[in-house]
Amino acid sequence: MLDSLSKNIRFLGGFWGHILPVRTLQRLMGFRYPDFAGTRYDLCIEGVQRSGNTFFVALFQHWNPGTSVAHHTHLAATVRYSVRSGIPAVVLIRPPADAIASLIIWDSKLSDTVAILSYLLYHHLLWRRRKRFLTLGFDDVVARPDQCIRQINQHFATAFQWGRFTPEVELAVAEIILEQDSLLQRQQRNSSLPNAVKEQAAAEVKQRLQRNILFPPAQRIYRAFSEQAAVIQEVGPDAE
Repeated sequence: MLDSLSKNIRFLGGFWGHILPVRTLQRLMGFRYPDFAGTRYDLCIEGVQRSGNTFFVALFQHWNPGTSVAHHTHLAATVRYSVRSGIPAVVLIRPPADAIASLIIWDSKLSDTVAILSYLLYHHLLWRRRKRFLTLGFDDVVARPDQCIRQINQHFATAFQWGRFTPEVELAVAEIILEQDSLLQRQQRNSSLPNAVKEQAAAEVKQRLQRNILFPPAQRIYRAFSEQAAVIQEVGPDAE
């Protein structure tokens, strides 16, 4: 009980990191991801937890080794800082039922209400700046990541490398993620990759989330963002 209360208080406390002045203060004082802000980055890839961040960043860095990427702060302030600093910024979005359920499965001590609040706050704080970053949908990120990087280059006039998303590339990236999970002792419920355990738990959590009074607003803000998302299309094998 105390562990769960502590987890939710600390998670709520992290909300302050979404506010840019506080985020800057945290960085200067060495609190929470001090290395994930600065003009030295080539690209920012962000999104709420469980939105394809780990997969897309791993794949991007697989094709672009040595490229500096700001990622995994899960803070709106990181995106806002990047936009202000002229760093190309990409925001990954995923339907709330899927993203929030996956987060709760990842950490069962987190309450439904706190998890939904985090989802709402993140997206609301970015809404006014939506035209200054590129929004990519989860389905495109996991199924057509090569074309997502191609879209990034078109949108920002960048020249990041990408190749065909073949089964061999997918396997190579999965092995990278599995190695990271092994080092962090992640397995089953908190694995970074899909598995049967998480899929089975998700159905029950989703039903519970839909009864929460905050869930309809989360759906609305997701629909609003999805209307702004880039349209990713399959292209022929000869496309550059």
